[in-house]
Amino acid sequence: LVLAVLLILQKIIPVNSLKRVEVRFINRQESLKYINVFFEKSGIKVLNLDFHIETSAATGISDQNVYTNIYTLHLPSSVNYVDVINHLSSYSNIQVVRVANT
Repeated sequence: LVLAVLLILQKIIPVNSLKRVEVRFINRQESLKYINVFFEKSGIKVLNLDFHIETSAATGISDQNVYTNIYTLHLPSSVNYVDVINHLSSYSNIQVVRVANT
């Protein structure tokens, strides 16, 4: 009975759990512009951002840094994480997109 009530409440009251989305990419300026435009058009708010850079010496790719941004996102009810991953992964400069619960 308790479980049934919780399931009904979850349908009535949307619970938007926070998730972290890791995006690994090359060509920093182009990729960040693409990501930011997508977030803005979709109404996605970035709550936190962690980032790091792997230099070309560390990656073994000459003259090509690899950038990793880890976003904590708040999605509007009309957007889900599958849509975010599918859209971001379709861009050629983005190498990895993955989601983790916070």
